[in-house]
Amino acid sequence: MATPEAGNSIEEIAQIERAKSGVLRFSEVFSKADPELQQVLLFGRAGREIQALFLRIKPMAELNSAEDLRNDRVAELLADDAWYLSKRRRLIDLKQAQTVITANPDIFPDPQLADESIRDYLKRFQFEADTDPKKVGLLFGFPKEAVMQYAEHQARVNEVTLFIEEYYHYDEQIRIDLFDENIGFNQFRDKHREEIRAILRREFPYATPEEVDYLLTARLVDIPGFRYIASGPDPLNSPHVQMVYRVFEESGMNSFVRSAREGHPIDRP
Repeated sequence: MATPEAGNSIEEIAQIERAKSGVLRFSEVFSKADPELQQVLLFGRAGREIQALFLRIKPMAELNSAEDLRNDRVAELLADDAWYLSKRRRLIDLKQAQTVITANPDIFPDPQLADESIRDYLKRFQFEADTDPKKVGLLFGFPKEAVMQYAEHQARVNEVTLFIEEYYHYDEQIRIDLFDENIGFNQFRDKHREEIRAILRREFPYATPEEVDYLLTARLVDIPGFRYIASGPDPLNSPHVQMVYRVFEESGMNSFVRSAREGHPIDRP
């Protein structure tokens, strides 16, 4: 029986062991795929999402809609491991989804769930998922605190973001800062923090202190298999972020992907 190493709890060790099993399953699926499908599994956001699904650190993976044909074939290849919601182009691990749903009855208060299979529930759920950011966020494996904060402040965030984009429309340098992918969401907010604070004070005096704090500290967390908005003192180095990097590395997924990419016959898109 494994004993906890320094800095690793029993729960963390169990998580890594589950993830290692997921890497084996992923390698089996990968070996059955043709080179074109292997490219989907190895590269890009969809590949990382699927990898995270196999590592059992998220119940639902988003497929790239621009890769419809290949993603349909990937979904067929993964039929034994995940449920594919064709209307939403998502893959869902049924066991993980069941765990998340039953652990959050405040978010999924569905009396029918006890009387139907998780598969049937998710088939029905796909038509309402995008109308409730709390449900979809938890199924994507985002931290619950980040999900709840985003859901609470989503309307104000959208309102302020639209205003800022229009306000800076004629300022070429700030537009470059705002839209240049090399600067992006987080860098723009760091660089123009005081300007944003002044805009909030002047144009949105009715915003609550909680909304202002969220708008000033919210950052885009873009890590392997995950992309979400989080707030707080250090959202880019949160326990969830550290967990994701640790699981990808200690499970052997990073090592497998690096090795497979080196021998892959198709160049990365």
